[in-house]
Amino acid sequence: MKKSTGKKALYGAIIGGVVLVGAFTQMSEANFLEPGSQEDPIVTQSYVETRNEQLRYYIDEKVKGLETQITKGGESVPGNGTPVTGQQQVFEIVVLTQGQQLLGGNSTEMILRGGEATAVGNTAGDGVTNITVGTDLRTGHKVEPNHLLIVPKKDGRGIAAQTEQIWVMVRGEYTIQ
Repeated sequence: MKKSTGKKALYGAIIGGVVLVGAFTQMSEANFLEPGSQEDPIVTQSYVETRNEQLRYYIDEKVKGLETQITKGGESVPGNGTPVTGQQQVFEIVVLTQGQQLLGGNSTEMILRGGEATAVGNTAGDGVTNITVGTDLRTGHKVEPNHLLIVPKKDGRGIAAQTEQIWVMVRGEYTIQ
């Protein structure tokens, strides 16, 4: 009987040794994994702080680039008799006087914020798309305030000021005539 107890103890010691070797192997592999990788999703505070600094720098550089674009394209003064062009990635407030037209380029977006305006269509009779209500505004149709208008392509479509002044938010390429 003591022999069988000795065999059990030997088998237990072998199994225990295999388990310990496996555990040490796993722990040693964990020391070589890249923090934050797919294999090691747990990261340290310093890793997170480093990534946050990189992200802040990236965002600051993008903002500086956009500010440069806005200041270069947004300094137009309409009303002096010559066409004014601009292109914006953000909405720009444009003020038109009575009789002036704001003609959009490809995919230009416009929102009338103040005053009264009418739509200007192209020579084929196509108008400006009123996205807010899902209609096509042809030449002479009243533009409702705070409705999003889109000019599908650069072919002479836009809006015309009917009152002394109108205020329009514009995003995209445009020409004032």
